[in-house]
Parts: sequence; C-alpha cells; structure tokens
Amino acid sequence: MLIIFIILMWLGLCVWVFNDARRRRSAPGFPWLMAVVAFVIPFLGALVYVAIRPPETLQEQRDRELETLALTREASLRCPECGHAIDPTYMLCPSCMRRLKEPCESCARPVDPRWTVCPWCEHAMTSPVTELPYVGPQDVPATTPKE
Repeated sequence: MLIIFIILMWLGLCVWVFNDARRRRSAPGFPWLMAVVAFVIPFLGALVYVAIRPPETLQEQRDRELETLALTREASLRCPECGHAIDPTYMLCPSCMRRLKEPCESCARPVDPRWTVCPWCEHAMTSPVTELPYVGPQDVPATTPKE
C-alpha cells in the first residue's frame, strides 16, 4: 500500500511539474523536458525543476507589463492644448485653462465628454461632445479660501 502511495505521489509530481512549466515558459519543449526529468529522477527531478523554474507565470508577466504600461500612460497624460502634465481627474488644465472634462449633471464627478453615461451614478449624459470649448481665466469662478 505504501509503494502504491509513493508511485502515485511520484506521478502526481510529474504532472504538476509539466503543468507548472507550461504556465511559466512559452518554449514548447520546456514542459516536456522538465516532466521527463521529474519522471527519470524520482522526487529529486521535481526539486531540480523548482530550483530552475522562472519566478512568475506567463500570465503574471503579462499582467505586470500591462500594469506598467497603464502607469506609464497615466503618468504621461498631457493637455492637448499646451502639453502641460495633467491628472486624469482634472476638469481644467491648470496651465492654459482648457476644459478637459465636464462635470456630471447628477453627481458632479468629472466625466469624459465622449461618454454617454456617467460611470459612477449611471446618469445619462447629454449628447457626446467631440471637442470641449476653451475656458479662459475670466470664465473660472474665483474661490475664496475657507477659514
């Protein structure tokens, strides 16, 4: 009974090595090679694989690349008018005062003019605008500091 258990553990490790290698490397022969090593060298073959396997799966690599790309794009948002760096939540460019977004009529959050629905409150927006008008300094209401 113990022999059957050990053989099943050995074969299970071979299957695990194959599946894990397939998730971590895109090379077509790598999973088969690692499974053969795990099969030929019982139990130690799986340890050899664990020692040389890549630290992250292919999906984790893709997610990291997409996250890096998104952060790079977000950090490089620029005003289309003057090229000043802007935050995604800005309604106006702080440099040239160009209107970047419109406030939602319901919740007042900044909404991209091309959207037809506010994503926060689901309020239907008026007809989508392709270009927002320029807002000069004279059009921005003066705010007084609160005491």
